[in-house]
Amino acid sequence: MGKKTYSFINQRGESELEKFACFFGQDSNVLFSSFYEGAKDYFDSISNESRSILRKELQELVENETSNSALKKAWFRLGAEVWQSDLNISEAMRDFIWMLEQY
Repeated sequence: MGKKTYSFINQRGESELEKFACFFGQDSNVLFSSFYEGAKDYFDSISNESRSILRKELQELVENETSNSALKKAWFRLGAEVWQSDLNISEAMRDFIWMLEQY
């Protein structure tokens, strides 16, 4: 089976992953001391079902975008406007998956 290709337009509307990415707009660096704080706030604000779906979508993203540069490009294609420059995106995404598993 080949590499999964993401369609960034979901027929049902925005995916949970797109909603999460879009949460990180240009003001994220002002609103949160770190992306981890922002992610925690976001995870706390969504339903258990949405967290479960988001965890699965994040896992698929990390599995399919194997390099940091590809993962960062996918992050921005999903609708994010920023990424915290001092964070390794692959490590942070795995941390987000772990955080979601703790709910």
